[in-house]
Amino acid sequence: MLHLEDVSVSDKSENIILEHVNLHIEPGGFYLLTGASGSGKTALFERLALVRPPSRGVFTFCGYNVSTLTSNQAQSLRRRIGIFFQKPRLMDYLTLYENIALPLEIAGEEQSRYHHNILELLSWFGLEGRENQCPTSLSPSEQRDLALARAVVTRPPLLVADDLLADSDKTATKRILSLLTTLNRYGMTIVMTLSGQTVPDVIAHKVAHRHYHLQSGVLAGVKEGHRGSP
Repeated sequence: MLHLEDVSVSDKSENIILEHVNLHIEPGGFYLLTGASGSGKTALFERLALVRPPSRGVFTFCGYNVSTLTSNQAQSLRRRIGIFFQKPRLMDYLTLYENIALPLEIAGEEQSRYHHNILELLSWFGLEGRENQCPTSLSPSEQRDLALARAVVTRPPLLVADDLLADSDKTATKRILSLLTTLNRYGMTIVMTLSGQTVPDVIAHKVAHRHYHLQSGVLAGVKEGHRGSP
């Protein structure tokens, strides 16, 4: 599905952010990417989400060389990806319902086909009955949940999430992982970045097929999860 071969990323001053990264994401897998602040996680996330191209190396997604895509081709491929940004990019002038429905509206879907799914997602995150409220009425954790619901509502083949579990308590973490493992069982490929390493070690034994660790822009370790290969 997604392959990085000898990919490197530099900033405008030619400082190296990622160096010689080789990463293979297979369909149906659940992958964790961990590392401390400054390890290159966000830079890697931006490449996996097709937000930015690599500086060097070969990056293919669904058989396409990302570096050679036209803007229209890149936009078309991005529709196959659900993206969760560390800072939720919600539309404050839209209701909770409308925020979740936005990707479906853009895709031209009829409301009658997705209405029940949106209400189901709102209920999953404990937001039932609040669909006509605006995001400003939500707590930071509820805004995160709303952004995740929007990222998965189209049931994309690939979900890429940046620091999804940051500041989550045990209850919220359990709820989110339950949703993600269910989506993964139904075929959604998931790549999730997480800060640090202690907490992900626990998670990796339960939900992940593979756990990559970044250190100073280099993939410094790979662990197989108890779920085995995707």
